[in-house]
Amino acid sequence: MNLLLGVAAACGGGFQAVACTGISLTAADGGYVQARTIEWSRGALRSDWVVIPRGERLTSFTPEGANGLSFTAKYGTVGLTVVQREFIAEGINEAGLSAGLFFFPRFGGYDSYDPAQSGRTLSDLQVVAWILTQCASIDEVKEAIASVRVVGLEAASVVHWRLGEPSGRQAVLELLAGIEEPVTAEEVYRRLLAADRGKKPRCACLSTVYRTLSTLAEKGLLLRGSGPEGAMTYQLRDSRDRQYLVCTGCGSAVPIPGCPLEQLERSLGDQTGFAITGHSLELYGLCPRCAGNEKEK
Repeated sequence: MNLLLGVAAACGGGFQAVACTGISLTAADGGYVQARTIEWSRGALRSDWVVIPRGERLTSFTPEGANGLSFTAKYGTVGLTVVQREFIAEGINEAGLSAGLFFFPRFGGYDSYDPAQSGRTLSDLQVVAWILTQCASIDEVKEAIASVRVVGLEAASVVHWRLGEPSGRQAVLELLAGIEEPVTAEEVYRRLLAADRGKKPRCACLSTVYRTLSTLAEKGLLLRGSGPEGAMTYQLRDSRDRQYLVCTGCGSAVPIPGCPLEQLERSLGDQTGFAITGHSLELYGLCPRCAGNEKEK
């Protein structure tokens, strides 16, 4: 989903539940059971059981067909499928990690499909299968998710995911994408208010947005930066390099096409032996509109 919606969900704002419900049970002896309901009224789900053994090769669908991310199962997995074998709605792997997808209408969304990145593209309905065959813990999921690009196969299939460990530890995975430029807490709050106009606000106050962004940054999901006049900014942490022209007048951020630092990275790596994994570059100045306003003064 986009950064705006991610902050809204993390703020804990209430909204009417739609469709499936997650259930967690802890027995008197400390045993933990993760359960759920599946409530769907749009037609037959054609559910079935699937077993994925270690070593099985899987390929994700994209809007173009079966040409997405290919991966080999590291962990044996069993799950309940919907519609077809590849789409696991709820499952568990041999390490005890469980995962399930939940319908997320109105509050979710993904990046647009980019054919040039099909090799790391994962369909939303195959995220559970990927998680369970590749990861043994919630921490591993958090680290691995930045390496893939999740897209939807159809507009109605917007989902988020619940993860669980044998200890009872749980996490909800909601993808952070969409608002890619650095933004301040004030800008996130302003956009939330605009999106919620006429409805019950999902974040009660600006301080809640500050706390939420800080928590997401501490968990490694967001990058902190310094914007115009020293204001703290936040942007998504993923595998892509980022370069922006940032206006000190209005705060707008314009992506710089291409990567002007590729040669410098290679040169520095050769000279120092440092394994450079990425960068973030911001150049400050005035956008054409603000520069024009300055001339008129």
